[in-house]
Amino acid sequence: MNIALERPDGRRIWPVQRVMKRFSNGSEDSLVAYGVALGLDIGARPAKPRRWFR
Repeated sequence: MNIALERPDGRRIWPVQRVMKRFSNGSEDSLVAYGVALGLDIGARPAKPRRWFR
């Protein structure tokens, strides 16, 4: 799936490809590091992890 986003500064990014790499390669392809490199304000880590499945 090749969905590209063009940023206001003209750069193109492929966030879906990055997420697919994260699932394939594990934590070495951090989404947080990707967001920070793009200049996004990631915010603080949640105090309590979410429970997706109960």
